[in-house]
Amino acid sequence: MNLIDKQIEVFKHYGPADQLEMLVEECAELILAIRKFKRNNLSPELINYQIAEEMADTLNVIEQFVLVNPQLGKMIDTIKENKTNRQLKRIMKETSTGGDTILTNIVEDFERNTDYLNCPDCGVETERIYAWGKSNESILVRCTKCGGVFEAAKIERGAAING
Repeated sequence: MNLIDKQIEVFKHYGPADQLEMLVEECAELILAIRKFKRNNLSPELINYQIAEEMADTLNVIEQFVLVNPQLGKMIDTIKENKTNRQLKRIMKETSTGGDTILTNIVEDFERNTDYLNCPDCGVETERIYAWGKSNESILVRCTKCGGVFEAAKIERGAAING
């Protein structure tokens, strides 16, 4: 049995509620490991293992959720892309020189391929969503105001929808 099969089996055995609680526990342990490192100035070799172990525990539970819900994985990837591009844009502003060519190209591409979408439930504009490559991909978006969830792919690019 490979790792993926084992992760799915663990998730099926405990179920989403217990694994969500486990994720809280693993995140707390990771935070504590990082705080211990910062407080005690431990050697990099020792702390690298301790933090890596807690990162692995946390990622293991996150991966279980993604394996049983591939849509969640797509949503996470989209959010990661969005947040990384947004941080690169902040870095460009911080440097005030406009950054290097690669960074400039990434940010310009981000600007060209982003949309603002309005929540169909309450009409509030969502954060920017990185435009995905395939038009048939279904990306779920959660409204930060009402908590409603909607499929971004069903909305015409650049269109604003009011409930």
